[in-house]
Amino acid sequence: MAAACPAIYALSLSSLSFLLLSTISQLASDFSQFISKNL
Repeated sequence: MAAACPAIYALSLSSLSFLLLSTISQLASDFSQFISKNL
């Protein structure tokens, strides 16, 4: 069981970073649309 802990930790870390990246890209696209509307 102890060998599975680092794997679970790495998996959750990678999924968290993926979630963060997708959220940031979504925010960036929303922001660019907002800027282009106001120009």
